[in-house]
Amino acid sequence: MQRQFLEFITGADDADRRLDRLVRRFLPDATLPVIYRAIRTGAIRVDGKKAKPSTRIPASSKLQIEEELLREGRGTVEESPSIQPRREPGRTEVSILLETRNLLFVSKPRGMLSHGEGGLDAFMLARYPSSTSLSFVPAPLHRLDRNTTGIVACSRSLEGARLFSSLLRKGQISKRYIALLDGEFQGSGIWKDSIVRDGEERKSRRGDQDSPEGGRLAVTGYESIAAARGKTLALLALGTGRTHQIRIQAALHGHPLSGDQKYGGAPWSAGYILHAWVLGFAEPPFEDVPSAVVAPLSVETLDSLGRLFGAEVLRRFSDPL
Repeated sequence: MQRQFLEFITGADDADRRLDRLVRRFLPDATLPVIYRAIRTGAIRVDGKKAKPSTRIPASSKLQIEEELLREGRGTVEESPSIQPRREPGRTEVSILLETRNLLFVSKPRGMLSHGEGGLDAFMLARYPSSTSLSFVPAPLHRLDRNTTGIVACSRSLEGARLFSSLLRKGQISKRYIALLDGEFQGSGIWKDSIVRDGEERKSRRGDQDSPEGGRLAVTGYESIAAARGKTLALLALGTGRTHQIRIQAALHGHPLSGDQKYGGAPWSAGYILHAWVLGFAEPPFEDVPSAVVAPLSVETLDSLGRLFGAEVLRRFSDPL
């Protein structure tokens, strides 16, 4: 019986990648010996010919994989993350803030996940069908909690993903948030806490450096913009990037987010307000990326905050720089 192959064309983001690493996108459950044997026996070919596992594959090459190999439990066409079918982004519209050659900046709405069914990753797959690349999938480069709104940077290219992630690791990207907190306070300062993540309860709590589970330092700068009616409108700047960092630190310092019941916030009909407002760069990663990208507050949030603090206070957010 003649072998049947499925053929895939490599794109610019696949260029110069090793064949064995490229193939793992299609066979995520296969062991390396299985992949090496498939390459050696010709079940995996490049431009119709056998190749070595270490072969560097140029763009516009034809990668051929035997159908039987894809369907015998080591990975299927449907399961491969690089060739998923086009999907709808979900019921909620995502606002595009800035689209560049390598990056896409969006404003995530309340209720949408960064990853998962109907999340931003599905939105990216729908907006940029990944058939143009076998080794790269456009996706969010960081995350916000489901009910946290605001700016998220997403990758449009492998270069964009690598450079943005590198700047994030080096602390060269700043993030500023707008939050509505319980209680009234004035002034500014820095919160420094040791926090630990509780995986079973899916929440963070105060950590103890002397305990076996330890803790990780969380640093957040805060500034009170206005205080009235038992609430404070605050501007918060992340110094570190821990899970639920702002939510747990605000609670630890006696001012949980209004409506954030997981961390002791007082009831708030619309849910808590935590908005990723500005994403800034010490040095922009590309020529077509500005030094700062801004996600405006929604009309609903502006109305809610305006009733509490007055329209004059909200003008502060018209000029983030």
